[in-house]
Amino acid sequence: MISDNITAKRGIQEGFHRYPANLSEMISYSVENFPDKSIIYVDSRGEKITTYLDTYNESRLILNNLHQSGIKTGDIVVLALEEHSDFIPLIWACVLGGIIPCPIIPRVADMEVWRGNLNHISKLLNNPTFIISSRNLKLFDVDNKILKVEDLHNPVSAPAKVDSDNVPDIAFLMLSSGSTGAPKAITLTHENILNSLEGKRLATGIEDTDITMNWIAFDHVAALTECHFLPLFTGSTQIQVPAVDIVSDPLFFFENN
Repeated sequence: MISDNITAKRGIQEGFHRYPANLSEMISYSVENFPDKSIIYVDSRGEKITTYLDTYNESRLILNNLHQSGIKTGDIVVLALEEHSDFIPLIWACVLGGIIPCPIIPRVADMEVWRGNLNHISKLLNNPTFIISSRNLKLFDVDNKILKVEDLHNPVSAPAKVDSDNVPDIAFLMLSSGSTGAPKAITLTHENILNSLEGKRLATGIEDTDITMNWIAFDHVAALTECHFLPLFTGSTQIQVPAVDIVSDPLFFFENN
């Protein structure tokens, strides 16, 4: 079994809709109960379909490579990525390994402003590691440790073991918009997110037979909670579409599905 019998261990009522101790337990339990449910990535290049079990296995491979690179439980990493299909397995890897991710999107209109933002983030988060796509390497002329997301898929001798009891209280750091000054880091705990998911499940009535769609970028908390973790929490199929494809062509999804 992927995880212990969480229901018995926590002494809670039978069924998926209960409070696991943290998001690592929630992921493991969802994969165990809904292994074949799909995450469907759709963009202008086509469609990629993966399952919850596939994503879990991919995330454990990534976690092993993060460990090999020196990243450990409690460390902060900045996920500076664009593709939903890069974000999601890496987010799972961080959650499963007790690593604290801060997602950003490398939007660059002015290089001087961008460098200033990177310097601010580095100081704010105490010199974190940046995980980036290799095609954006030239945008990250910083002294921080840089990992390329492509290298985190290198073959390993064995996938990382998951210890759901050994995770920090903080699950994510999300940056504020910075509209009233430099961006601030907003702390989201496992308890914050799990309580939010249960409230949203009750309010929406979402079930494992439903299908959700997300076109919000992962530097926004709604993409993380309502649009990814909520369908994962309920065992629902989820469709992930880049924001740029919807914003530039609102009929894109309907014309291609």
